[in-house]
Order: sequence, then C-alpha cells, then structure tokens
Amino acid sequence: MSTATDILNSLEQHSLHNLTISNLKNELRFRKLSTNGNKIELISCIVEDSNERNNEGTLNDLTIFRMQSQKNDGTFPDKTELLKEIESLRKQVELLSNRLRQPPPPQIDPSIAAVLATLIEIQKQLLDRQTNQNVIQITSTNDTANLIQIFKGDIIDNAFEWIKEVERISTLAHWSNELKLTNAISRLSGSAKNWQLTTGKNFNDWTVWKTAFASRFKRRITMQEFLAHQSEQKMKHSETLVDYIYAKDALLEKAPFTIPQQDRISKVIGDVTEEKWQIALATQNSDTIEELIDRATSLDAIRSVKQENKKQ
Repeated sequence: MSTATDILNSLEQHSLHNLTISNLKNELRFRKLSTNGNKIELISCIVEDSNERNNEGTLNDLTIFRMQSQKNDGTFPDKTELLKEIESLRKQVELLSNRLRQPPPPQIDPSIAAVLATLIEIQKQLLDRQTNQNVIQITSTNDTANLIQIFKGDIIDNAFEWIKEVERISTLAHWSNELKLTNAISRLSGSAKNWQLTTGKNFNDWTVWKTAFASRFKRRITMQEFLAHQSEQKMKHSETLVDYIYAKDALLEKAPFTIPQQDRISKVIGDVTEEKWQIALATQNSDTIEELIDRATSLDAIRSVKQENKKQ
C-alpha cells in the first residue's frame, strides 16, 4: 500500500488524482510553488517538480523536510476535511450494518470494528483541534518570504540591517527559528549565496548562523566608496522618472551617513541623463523626495505621449 509520502512524491500524475484540491495546494505551499490553477494544473505542477528533484537526486530530501516540518509545526487536519471523513465513515458503518442479515454474533464484525476505531480516532483529533483552537499556527508563504530583500554581499549591503529586517518580518509572521533560517537563506544571492553553499550550510541554528553571517559581511561601506557607488546609478533610457527616483532614493538610504533632503534631491536630479527632464524637475523647487515624485509622475505622462508620437 502506498504511503502519503509515496503519493506526494509520485512521478506519475494519476497517483495524485484522489487527493483533494486542498491537499494539492498544501503540498505546493510546502514546496514554495504557485497554488494557482485547476486540479489538473496543480497535479501537473507537483509531478513536474518531483521529476526535477528526482533528476537532481533531491527527492528524498523533500520527504525528510516534510517529516521535520510536520514534527515542528504540530499541524492538525483541516476541520472541514475531518467532518467530511467522519460523515463518510458513519455511512460506511451504516452500510456494513445493513448488510448483516443474520442476528449480530457475540463479537462485532471486524470490518465495522475497524471503521469504528478509525471514527473514534478522527473524533479525537477533532476534539484536540478544538481544544487547541487558541494556538496560533502560521504557514509561511512564498509571498511572505519575498518581503525580505535580496542580500548579495556587495559593499553597499548592510548585513546588520538585513538581519534586523529578517527578524522584524519573522516576528510579524510568527516564524519558528527553523523557518526563519530557511527563508533567510532563500533570499541570498551573489557572494552571499556562495558563502552559504561553502560555509553557512554548516550552521543549522538561526542564532549561530546569523552570527557567522554578520561576521563575514560586517564590513561597512566607507563614505568614499558609497559616493563612488551611488554616482554609477544614473537614469536609464528605458526607465520612467518615477522608477528611477525610487531606485536612486533607496540607494541613498543605504548611505553610512544621513543625507539631508535637499542634498538627496540634488543627487537624484543630477543623475537624470536627459537634460530637458533634468531641468523640468529642477525648476519645481521640491522640498521632499515625495514632492519630486509627484512632479515626476506628471512628466512621465508627457514623456509617454511623446514617445508614442515618435513611433507614429
């Protein structure tokens, strides 16, 4: 008889057809995959992922992670599914009872006994769930983890501020330390990801991992390095003014010193590559970045119209 794990890790679509849409979506969330689509599409997504993991030799790892997740989360079956299963079991008992034409023997029919035993266990699970209804259970979604900024390990990246942001999001989402570590690792790129593959993989505890991580990437950017780095970010021809200002302002926010609003505005306008738009922004005498963005929104509408006219 196939176990639940065998079914979920199956490489054939027909093996998953008996699962409910709720079961399929839970498995997709566990694998951090999209839950959009009908049942056939959900099954196809799971099987495709299982085949990829099988080819990579990591399919068995998924089973281990699933067991650890169930152990750590202490999840309960969905209440609606439990009630449906109880009703189904009751019908089985009634059907089996009706089949017994002869007076009941001294001992209960084994098939009815088995169904009743399952029914009692399901009811016990439902009672446990209701008893623990005040316990907060949080499932981390891919969207929640995506709130963490990508950390590349560049000189502009601040390891301490990044870890603080991970901690903040983790607190709001009620992540366990294990889930916090998993989500943090998923947001690494560049040299930071390479560090994880060679060194960070040896640390399975969040506190130990973040200490080692901060120690490796603790170097703070100097003022000279920052000024040189920010001057390289100029407005691209394909960018809108608003997108450019947001990106530039986010970079200036990482400065190792506080940049006054007027100086920040000056640096933003100074790196607008098209002179006519640079002048248009400069003549508005904006006092804040927000005011500058409001003006840029109007200018983007004008730029869009002119670009369309050129195409015609």
